[in-house]
This record gives sequence, C-alpha cells and structure tokens, in this order.
Amino acid sequence: MANHSPHDQLCSLWQCQTVVPFQMSPEELRQKMKQLNRKLLMRDLIVYVICLGETVWFTYCILTLRAPATLKIGFFLVILAMGFVAGQIWLDRNNRKESRTTAAALGKTGSVDFYRVELVRQRNFHRGVWFWSRMIALLPGLLVCGIWGIVRYPTHPIGYVLTAATLIISAWAVWLNWKASLSYQRQIDALDALKQAPE
Repeated sequence: MANHSPHDQLCSLWQCQTVVPFQMSPEELRQKMKQLNRKLLMRDLIVYVICLGETVWFTYCILTLRAPATLKIGFFLVILAMGFVAGQIWLDRNNRKESRTTAAALGKTGSVDFYRVELVRQRNFHRGVWFWSRMIALLPGLLVCGIWGIVRYPTHPIGYVLTAATLIISAWAVWLNWKASLSYQRQIDALDALKQAPE
C-alpha cells in the first residue's frame, strides 16, 4: 500500500497557500465537505461488506469443498485480495482521521485548503499505485479459478463465464476509477481556479 505522511503533507500544503480569499461561503464549504464525507462513508461500508462476504464464502469453500489444491489456492488468493482491499480502505480512512486531527490543531478543519487536501487524497486513491495495486491483488485468484474451470471442464461454460466476467469487471473497474479520479480532479481544478479569481 502507498505510504502517506498526512501531517507533513497537510502542513506543507497549507504553508504554501496564498492569501487570496476564496469566493465560497462557509455554508457552501460545509455542505461540500458533508457530501464528501457521506460519499466516502457509503463507499467504505459497501467495500467492507463485499470483502467480508467474499472472505466468508471462499473460506467456506476451502473448508467444505473437496476441491483440488489449485482451486483452493485460487480461493485463498481471493481471500488475501479481500484483506488487501479492506486494508486500503482502512488506511485511507485512518489517513483522513489523522488529517482532521492535524487540521483541527492548525485551525483549518473548516477551510478550503483542508477540503482540497481531501479531494487530492481521493483522486490519488482512484488512480496510480493505490488503484493498480488493488487490481493486481484481485486478478490472480479469480483468474486461477476461471482458468482451472476451463482446463478441468473444457466443454462446460462455467470456466469461460468466470474468466470473461473477471476480465469484463476488471475493465469496468478501470473505467469507474478513472471516472472517479477525473471527477475529483475537476473539483480540484475548480478550487484552484476560484483561488486565482480576482477579488
């Protein structure tokens, strides 16, 4: 997972801020931060539920099915991937909490600067190392299961369906994360443009 130092990052960003006032009301800023927090809370809960469900299901399969070792390895890789994804969500949530603590100490929790730092964090979560490490973690286990099905039962559609579904969902995930990172970047650009606007 990517290592972040939220305290240093926040302090350095805020120290470099210009003193040009933003044309955004405190109420508008509170609403935007509230919407972002609500969105991230829902995302975190959904991912945790999916990871828990997948972990329970594949653990059950390992313990109860008389599956060959290759297939059980695939199940185990999926379980590890779920733990990795849940760990990234936990780390992102923990970084946000540390940022709020730092911002509170600096008196910046209600500032546009703090909001921008959160947008940058979420943009980075959906692209680069954060995103591609999740993809690399998730693909092997699912592909092992699908390819095993193709090799073991070449005339049965299950292996082909699982492999095709894995590749299609992976492409969809790339598109969704690209779209999310682009949305956050647009919000960052809008804040930057607002900062540069004349008084």
